[in-house]
Amino acid sequence: MLLRFEDPHDHRLIWEVPGGGIEAGETPLEAAGRELFEESGLPPESIVNRPVVLWRSFRFNGRDFHQPEHFFLAHVRASDLDFSRMPPDEARILRDHRWWTKSELDAYEGPVVPEQPAELAARLGAPAPWTAARRIPRQLLTERLLLRQWLPEDVAPLAEIYQQPEYLAHMPALDLEGTRIQLDRFAQRWQQDGLCQWAAVDLDSGKLIGRIGLIRHHDWPVSADPVEVGWTLNRDYWGRGLATEGGRASMECWRDLLDDEELISITRPANLRSRAVMERLGLTYRGMTNWRGNDSVWYATDR
Repeated sequence: MLLRFEDPHDHRLIWEVPGGGIEAGETPLEAAGRELFEESGLPPESIVNRPVVLWRSFRFNGRDFHQPEHFFLAHVRASDLDFSRMPPDEARILRDHRWWTKSELDAYEGPVVPEQPAELAARLGAPAPWTAARRIPRQLLTERLLLRQWLPEDVAPLAEIYQQPEYLAHMPALDLEGTRIQLDRFAQRWQQDGLCQWAAVDLDSGKLIGRIGLIRHHDWPVSADPVEVGWTLNRDYWGRGLATEGGRASMECWRDLLDDEELISITRPANLRSRAVMERLGLTYRGMTNWRGNDSVWYATDR
């Protein structure tokens, strides 16, 4: 069920789920229940306490926001709604409401909050037909990162990272052409596997600072076709917790959207920084193997 509000500043019409701010002393679940009841009359006890937290950047009423938002699933019967408890400032800009099917949402091209609502519903555990929307998002926001698809102009800054001594201490160099080939291969992985590492962009500067995300290895010698969480960052952005932040967002996608029972992470034995990130993410050491001609250690976590 979506409500259609008019932005008081620029008069845009936006469909969005019931919700709002968290008041002092409230938990996210309590705030969601209060907002659901105020804005629709639907019972708070219908909410499933298994939220998905998304970082969203948006503009409303002339102000820019970048903040985490908790989304919940509620199991209710489609029924008449009661708007009598809606706060006056919200009631003044409410223009419409309706129940949507998945096919209707898939076909709708206007603004909707949250973006990609069918995928979010699947991630929250909605039953069929919503489960058909389960897939790794092609773009993801965290507190400080934009994880997005690769662009042609990303080749040069990524190739520069591959020439840094800190990278070369553990990995072979890739020149400009080799980096271009790699990004073409990443695009193929998105098509074939439905996932691959994202381009990692620093939100403050807008600069490409590396790659973070999930990738499926079809040549891993220990197990068949595992999914790995991994990261490679510009040395100037080390020590800020960005690999951990992006890695954690990637792990949430694995947990919510994939069926693989195990998630692994791979590095060279001497790469102590990367191994520390794996441990901060809750992965544990599982062993050493020779992979692609190099000794590699691998860490993992299970469901």
